[in-house]
Formats: sequence, C-alpha cells, structure tokens
Amino acid sequence: MICFSIRTRKIIPPHLIVIFRKSSTLKSTIFDKPKKFKSEFNYSYVPSILKTIEKRWSVHINKYWSTVIDSTKQPNSRIKPKYILSMFPYPSGQLHLGHIRIYTTSDILFKTSILSGQQSIHPMGFDSFGLPAENAAKSNNQDPFLWTRMNVEQMKQQFNNMNYHFHWRECTSDQSYYRWTQWLFIELYKSGLAYQGVSQVNWDPIDCTVLADEQVDEHGNSWRSGAKVEKRYHKQWLIKTNAFADELYRGEDILDTGHWSMILAHQRWWIKKPNGYLFYFKLNQNNQTLQVFTKYPELFKSPRAFIGISKSHWLANGGDDNSLVGKVCNPFCENQLMDIRIISSVSMPRSTQATLLVLRESFEDENIRKEIIEQSEKLGVGGYRTSDTYRDWLISRQRFWGTPIPIIHCPNCGPIPEDHDNLPVTLPSIEYEKISSFKSQQIASPLQHLAPDQWLKVKCPNCGTEAQRETDTCDTFFDSAWYFLRYFAEPSPKFPFDGSNLSPVSCYVGGKEHAALHLFYARFITHFLHSKGYIQFREPFHTLLMQAIVKGKTYKLNGKYITPEEAREIDSDKVEVTFEKMSKSKGTGVNPDELVDQYGSDAVRWTMISVGNPESERLWEDNEKEFGPTLVFFHRILLTIEEFISAKNDTKHKIKILDEEKYNIAEEKLTYSIDKSVSNVLYSINSSYQIRNGTSTIHKLINSLRSNIGTNVVHSSEFERGLASLLVMLSPITPCFAAECWQAFIEAIPEKNVLKKYGFDASKPVYEQQWPLVQNPDFKYIVRFTYRDENGKEQECSRIQIKLKDLGSWTENEIRNLLDPIIQEEIEWIDIVKHCSVVVRVKNNQIVQQKLKESCY
Repeated sequence: MICFSIRTRKIIPPHLIVIFRKSSTLKSTIFDKPKKFKSEFNYSYVPSILKTIEKRWSVHINKYWSTVIDSTKQPNSRIKPKYILSMFPYPSGQLHLGHIRIYTTSDILFKTSILSGQQSIHPMGFDSFGLPAENAAKSNNQDPFLWTRMNVEQMKQQFNNMNYHFHWRECTSDQSYYRWTQWLFIELYKSGLAYQGVSQVNWDPIDCTVLADEQVDEHGNSWRSGAKVEKRYHKQWLIKTNAFADELYRGEDILDTGHWSMILAHQRWWIKKPNGYLFYFKLNQNNQTLQVFTKYPELFKSPRAFIGISKSHWLANGGDDNSLVGKVCNPFCENQLMDIRIISSVSMPRSTQATLLVLRESFEDENIRKEIIEQSEKLGVGGYRTSDTYRDWLISRQRFWGTPIPIIHCPNCGPIPEDHDNLPVTLPSIEYEKISSFKSQQIASPLQHLAPDQWLKVKCPNCGTEAQRETDTCDTFFDSAWYFLRYFAEPSPKFPFDGSNLSPVSCYVGGKEHAALHLFYARFITHFLHSKGYIQFREPFHTLLMQAIVKGKTYKLNGKYITPEEAREIDSDKVEVTFEKMSKSKGTGVNPDELVDQYGSDAVRWTMISVGNPESERLWEDNEKEFGPTLVFFHRILLTIEEFISAKNDTKHKIKILDEEKYNIAEEKLTYSIDKSVSNVLYSINSSYQIRNGTSTIHKLINSLRSNIGTNVVHSSEFERGLASLLVMLSPITPCFAAECWQAFIEAIPEKNVLKKYGFDASKPVYEQQWPLVQNPDFKYIVRFTYRDENGKEQECSRIQIKLKDLGSWTENEIRNLLDPIIQEEIEWIDIVKHCSVVVRVKNNQIVQQKLKESCY
C-alpha cells in the first residue's frame, strides 16, 4: 500500500523507507579525524575526498531514489505530476559534455521538485532507430539490434555513475513502442494526412538514403557523410504538416514561458508567415498527387483556370515554356479538366513549384474564396492556409534500421494500411552482412531487395489479392515526435497513452539546435491528436529549457588543427585560438567518464551547472581551470563543517564572544540570509529554471555562515538551521557530498530535536528531508514583473515586496487584487511558486513601471 507522508511530502511505501533507513546509516565520516582540512586551499586533496565520499554514499542514494521512482511509476490521476523531461539521446555508447549539461539540469529539477513536496516524474529512454545507429553498427560490423542494446546498457551505466535517476521507459526500436508509432502513421493516413508524392529529393550517394532539406548544409553536403548531395525525383511518403501550418505559426496556446519565445520565432522564420493556400489534386492520367499553391483560390471558379508549373517540377520532364504536360480535374468548377503547363515565372512558389493561374483575367473575391476553402475540406483536397515556402514533412527513408511503414500495396486497391490487430509490422530477419554490404545508386530500401518473400509478399486486407509490403522505413524524427506522450506513464500494451490523464511536459530540457525539426514535429503531432480528440491539449510543452552547446578550446596553425601541447611549443602570435563544438578530430573532445574518475560525479555536476545560464554557450577552457572554482567551493563547505564540529565538541576551540547587541544583529542578518536563500534557490530551480542563479545564492549563504563560524553565533539554533538548509539545498545538486556533510553535521548537534521546529528530521538522511521553509513571518516575498523584449528574451522590469505570512496560500485572484486596476489590465499571466515568489508577466512594461512608482508598496 502507498501512503502519503505530510512531513516529507513524498509518496513512498512505508516499509521501504524503514528498510532504507536502517541500511543507509554510516557509522563514520571523513570528519572523524580532527583538523583534517586547513584554511589554506590545497587543490590536490579535494578530488580524492570527493571520490571517497561517492564510494560511501552512491549505493544508498541509488536505493533511496529507486524507491521514490517505484512509488511514482503510475501518476495519481487526481494530482497532475510535474513532468520533467530531457531530450532522449541516440544510443551512441558515449555521453558527451552536452549530454551531461542537459541531464544534470533535468535531474536537479526533478529532485528539487520531490524535496519541495511536488509529485514529479522524470522519464528516460533512447531514440534508438535511425541512420546514426545503423551507420555506427556498420562501422563496427555488428547487427544494429545488438549494437543498440549494448550501447543502451553502457549509457545507462554512465547515467548511474553520474547519480542520475529516471523512470525508465522503452526505446523507440522496441516493438512495444514502434507498434504505436505505426498506429500513429495509420491514424494520419486515415485522416488524409499521410500520402505518397513525387518530389525532388536530396540523395546522399554515400549513405544511399534520402535527406530532409535540414540535413543538408549550406554547401550542399550531407550533414552526416559529408557527400555532395544529388537532386533526384522519387515517390516518397509525406505528412501534410501544412494542414496545421497556420495554427503552428500562430502558437495561440503557447504560454511563452522559458525559451518558448526564442523557439517560436525560429520556427516562424523556418515555415514563414502563411500567405496563401495549398491544395492536393489527383492527376487524371496516373493517380499521382499534385500539390498546388495559390494566393487566390477563387480562381478555381474560372473556366479559364490552369496550373502553371516550373521547369524544375517533376512533371515538366524537360519540356519547353507553355508546353502542355497533363490535365487535372477541377472539383470546384463542375469537374472540368484543367491544363498543366510549363511557365517561366520568378514568383513561382518554392514549396510546390506549381501555382494556379487564369488566362487574360484576374479577380479577387473573399466570399468565393471562403466557399472554396469550405468545399476543399469536405472534398479532402486541402485548402490549407500556409506559406509558399514551407514543404510537407518527408518521412520516407531507404534504410533497414527504422520503423517499418505499415502500408500494403495492392495492384487493385492501391495503398492499404495494415490492420491494427497485426501491429507491429516487425523488421524481418536478415543476415546483417547482407544489409551492411548493400549499396544501390537507385533510390531503394535494402528491404526491397533483401527481405524474404514471407515478409515482403502478403495478401491485401481488402480484396485478398497478392500484394507487397512497403519497404521504406520512417525517419527517426517521426519516432521521437510523440515519445513524450508515451513516457508520461508506465507503457501499456493496450493503448499508446492515456489521453484522459495526460498532461503536457512541465519543463522540457534539451539542445536548442532542435528548434526547427524535433520541436516543430512534436507540436504538429499534438495538434493533430488534439484535433482527433485523443488528447486534451494542443501544445506539448509548457516550458522549454533549451541549452546551448558546450564548446572546446581549439588551436589552429595555418588553418590546421593542432593539439594544446603542440600549441604551447609554438609562438602564440602564429596560433589561432577559438572555441568550437567539441570534436575528437579537433583535439577538443572531453570524455565525461574520465572527469568522473578524476574528480567524482558531484564535482562534475556542480561544474556543469554553476557557470553560465542554459541559453549561454559553455566555453570549456581546460579541466584544471574549469574545476578549480568547484574544488574551492567544496573546500569551503568542508572547512565550515569541520569548524562547526570543533565548536560543538572541542572545549579548547576558540571563538569570538559577541555582546548581546552585536549577537542579535548578526543573528538577524543570518536569519534574513537563510530565508532569502531558501526562497531564491527554489525560485531559480523550480520556476525560472536558471540553476546558475541558485548556485550564486548558495555561495552567498556560505559567506554568511563563514562570517559567523568564528563567533558565538555558531552555537545558535539559527546557525544550525542555516547549515541544515545549505546541505538540503545541495542534496539535489551534489547528492553524495551533501549526504556525508549532513551526517557529520547531525552527529555534532547535541540537541537534535531543535531542528524539528524548522521542518528537519535528524533521524533521516539529507535526501529524505523536505525543502527548507522561510521561518520569519515578516519576511517580504518578491513579486517580479517581467516582459518579453524585442529579441523575445524575458526581462524583469520591476519588483515589489509584499509581507504575507504564508505564500503557499496565495491565489491568482489575491495577487491581482493587490495590484492597481491599470496594472491588472496589463497582466498576461501569473505564476505562483509555493513558498517562494510570484512572477507576473505583463504586456507593457513602461505602463507597469510608471504605475508602480506612483503606488505605495
């Protein structure tokens, strides 16, 4: 039976807590030897101390968080959990520093949420289908299934070494997962949004696959193989993302929190502002799909209307200007046949290379346009409001390691979706030596040539005629476009997700290089599923926390990369020093495993999040420079704990005795520093998601404690509260270090019940504590007023302090009633962070600033 503990504010099976508590108490600490840590900083000893601590505590911390995760596997349907999700990785076999930055952030967000009393989930899996895994398997001469499984286990161990804790979910290459990826494709197909169309595609002659436009660099080379991309025509599977282009461009349901403004601006730049309408017609002669873009759909009503295509259109086939290349049925003009002619025009839509024209006349009529759009929806021929540059999503890939497209091609019935009861359509068993050696300069999947007949040849589900399976597989972006829906709860074999109990991701953590592709496709899928009634929301992510890449210091001589060792031996004026994306070939690759071996996981975690806010690029100098401040930070805390123990237990320990007046002033300042710290750190982690600001506040609290450690204030209960608060706040960030210091701290306190009045439980380890609360009833909470500047960045324009005894009881209406009516009109939304602060987003910052100056707060 699961119980809810009011004290810890976490859902944990009681019997597991008892078992854990007995097994997690260590009898000694590194502080047993007196005066081990000197005031003078010694760089060399701290890493060994951290490694010793990690060996002592990792197993206990893992046991505890495993019980927490087990107890929250199925979210309470009555209480929507805080959903913390980081972008899942390819199973490449090796985490890099960019991964470490992202997953350290999400782990801290998750654990802070639990400590602050929120039910939270933190799922993880692997984006294991696709070209990267297939190419890696080829390079290592292994079956991609075995290669992927081996790398998944290796990366899970790396996650464990970093003391990350997840609700583990399926990989996209698991049959239990891609069964529902195929279900999603069929739903799109039945809704008329998945179709086959002939288009000009990007062919990679080395990887022998089709690439999306975004996978080709500015020089026309493949993003992965580096090959010069060739332009070819081929019949492909596409998804009509244009059907929701107008909705996705407007983004009306986006709350504009976190980095949404930046991401939405990037997506709008990519798809461009809708300026016309896209239609889909079946060609009269061969049942092919023809896309036609026009700004004036009313022209369909003219008997003189025709379709103009460019010379580069796949139907042109080298024809001359004004050549007639075919006809298409006009459903809006009594099914008359419209000519398709080659024309020369600089204004041809880039997306379709086909537009609607009328000979010798032109007119605009909004009423007829509206009528055409309404008819087109009923006829299933599009009429989607979109731009003349944005193209539908090409998902066909000619490779083996991917989700099989669940379509059967019948000579009588055409493309027919596989029955739901027959899903998943699994990959056939083929000797991988045949797959890895398969090369074809024709656009063809290896499945088409290598799959056994018992897989390839099937009966048509409609008429029973001999038919053939589709042999293309899905692009990996299709696999990842919906995983956040599946990962919300434990996977079910009966349905892809529980739409009635599903929530958007509270905070999505990842790299901002995925703004145009993954994040856009994820939005499209949720808009589609919402339109079909499967889910209750249109936007998948409440807050985006997009992290910039980690760059390494590179050295070049005459345009060629050299090693740091070589650079030191050359005149510095001749060496070009820059920061670039980390790469082994450039000599800038840093292996996180080596950092953990040298410094310990706590030091790596702190180093990755204590410098720079998420949107800032992380410029990695060298290991010694990066870890220097971190080791100083740990040294100061070790010294503080040791001096506290000495003050409590050593009768010869000397301290400065302050008189009553100075003592009261010092204690009052310390109280304010503690209250401000516990409030600001929680706000920085749980609300603004700027963990770097939280670490700065932690430094300030350490300064306050250090300034009192040598006086009689060290014997006050307020000092004990401050030290306890510091260690609890460190627990989600540096778990092993905080656990060791906490145990030594607790053992040094003679009256352990004193901590109880502050909400701490001396009988429990630090990671079982609740988040510290503000104790001073007169403490002034901050109301922050923010706005979006012209670059889309959230800025704070004003703040006020209002004395209320319990911020946890505030409601949105109470906040509004505190403010001037003119300010109330400018409010976009209000975010209340329990026991922390309030953020008020406003439309016009100048009006608010002026009104706040006139008001007395």
